[in-house]
Amino acid sequence: MTSELASVLSVLAHEIRTPLAVSQGYLRLMAEGRFTAAEEHDSAVERTRLALNKLAVLCEDMSRLGALADAELPSLGSRVPVSALIAVMVNHKSEGHAVVLRGAPLPVREVATDGTADLADAVGAFSQITFADAGPEARVVDIANISPRTLTVILGGEAAVADLPRDPDSSEAAALSLGRGGFGVSLFCAVHVLRRHRVRTWQHADRPGAIGMAFSLVDE
Repeated sequence: MTSELASVLSVLAHEIRTPLAVSQGYLRLMAEGRFTAAEEHDSAVERTRLALNKLAVLCEDMSRLGALADAELPSLGSRVPVSALIAVMVNHKSEGHAVVLRGAPLPVREVATDGTADLADAVGAFSQITFADAGPEARVVDIANISPRTLTVILGGEAAVADLPRDPDSSEAAALSLGRGGFGVSLFCAVHVLRRHRVRTWQHADRPGAIGMAFSLVDE
């Protein structure tokens, strides 16, 4: 079993456990006639519905992950401006904190996409989790490096952004940690989308709190 498959199964088991227990518990209590007041019964039905909805979302995400894992590499015939992807990061607000854009000026360049919103959605998913981890620090999007073929962006809490190596091949760089409670397997889906769009991702091996994204730029 690959380590990624083991991680997916571990996360899935963890995410299923709570809503399954909640729905089973309320259904048992309703079957036993424990809820005599109408409002108690209605509350139990609503909590059961929400728990089952979580299970439905997990099933949808697992189907999507399976499709992404098995699919051929997409034809990246469409283009999205770099500025549009950076806007996804900068416009994300976490707990009322504004996101600060720093570093080199944005290049007027484009990234190849498959013509869907999947790439922007994946960037948004990792922006959400990274900025949620920033705590009281300022949220930063740092345009760290621009070359003719690659744009490197670092995002996260201010101190973590400063610590993160700018090169994904650095000895201090590590693969992203995807097993996060409350996110189901959505992050696994997002990282597959980024890979399919030739986006490299990494975090600090010892000090998480920021992530790097290296986008392949379309030839001018």
